[in-house]
Amino acid sequence: MNNKFFFGIAGYALLLCVNGCATSVQINQPADNYITTGNKQFLLAKQAPISAETSARGAVIKIDKRVRYQKFIGAGAAITDATAINLNRLDAPSKERVLNELFSRGGLGFSFTRLTIGGSDFSDRHYSFSDKKGEFSLSTIKDTIIPIAKEAKRINPALTIMATPWSAPSWMKTTDSMIGGTLRRENYDDFADYLLRYTDEMGKAGVKVSMLTIQNEPDFSPPDYPGMKLSPQDRADFLKNHLGPKMGTRKDTPKILEWDHNWDKPEQPLAVLNDDGARKYLTGVAWHCYAGNVATQNEIHNAHPEMETYFTECSGGEWNKSFSDSFVWQMDNLIIGSTNAWAKGVLMWNLALDENYGPHLGGCGNCFGVISINSKTKEITRDSEYYSFGHLSKFVMPGAVRIGSTQDIAGLKNVAFQNPDGSIALLVLNKTDSKQAFSAQIASKYYNAELLPFSAITIIFK
Repeated sequence: MNNKFFFGIAGYALLLCVNGCATSVQINQPADNYITTGNKQFLLAKQAPISAETSARGAVIKIDKRVRYQKFIGAGAAITDATAINLNRLDAPSKERVLNELFSRGGLGFSFTRLTIGGSDFSDRHYSFSDKKGEFSLSTIKDTIIPIAKEAKRINPALTIMATPWSAPSWMKTTDSMIGGTLRRENYDDFADYLLRYTDEMGKAGVKVSMLTIQNEPDFSPPDYPGMKLSPQDRADFLKNHLGPKMGTRKDTPKILEWDHNWDKPEQPLAVLNDDGARKYLTGVAWHCYAGNVATQNEIHNAHPEMETYFTECSGGEWNKSFSDSFVWQMDNLIIGSTNAWAKGVLMWNLALDENYGPHLGGCGNCFGVISINSKTKEITRDSEYYSFGHLSKFVMPGAVRIGSTQDIAGLKNVAFQNPDGSIALLVLNKTDSKQAFSAQIASKYYNAELLPFSAITIIFK
């Protein structure tokens, strides 16, 4: 998207900044900046400040605070059962240090996370919170996920928590199992009650769930871990005739997001969004990275600009051991690509795994977490996910607004945000194998920089 006014559908897509926008800060001070290089020479490393100049050197990225897009809620990763198990292997002071490193504003500043409603492939057993009709208990996670989510929220009060089921409880399904099958039609109300009971009980436990999706990856039926296919027609029926009406009688209900699956099948969320009865209960659409292209987010936004966009799952793994390749791909597609395609929040999958890529039960046997905690030595390893997401979450605050910046510059990708305090964060990625010079222009001032091959920089203009 270029820095010209982009109108999407009937001008809805763009908000112009008029009286009251936070644009009064005068950008003249030297700009702080942090870089990560593909060769690991620099890892979120602070560099010498960049001074304002009167002329440009290299390609110009013009930042326009008047062109304003979506409001950002944050970036982060999921607190899965595996995450909780690994963090709980640490002694109390070490766990506190790690959580502060990940969630505090002095650390990475993660302000978005995802919880699983019951077991997933990254659990040590497959479970739900309701073993039979009329029963419900959070006992499985009361000493694991719940205290970690509460501590993360204490460290960062701006933390937004979403939650997703991998499967309905076994007794509601055609397979009578957490694995495979679909939801029995006579149990649609039971499943709606289950989701709402979960948010109620989590709230009572001190964990406010602000967003829900009704099914993780509803077009995929895993053979060895919890999953459940739900067609677009079934999801629309469930929303408009079961979950939605039950939500309408309540005072404080979470936002509901559609899809929570890959970029490659936009026709599925479109089918649900085009159903008027279902759409009125939806707030937005959630996306995963495992198939398709991030540009699909633009397609859905343009068709339904009233819907919010969130990116909610991606994982690196042993299939790509190159730090440089993984880092560049994540910056290109998730950090810059997804936010330029309207994402208000961006999530990786597991926050913490061990040296054996788990614990897990079925599913991915070689996925990476944002961090790895060695189960024997307790050593912490930070891989590409840590640094790519850090370039966003550490410097772009909840409540920041994406603003205009010149796109389509050969070899360079970028996105810009204005923070609530008026400061501006510009993220730039050099995808090429050669050094690239560029200049960030704000009004009549130029901030000139050179970016090493396969590297990213975040520049903060105060």
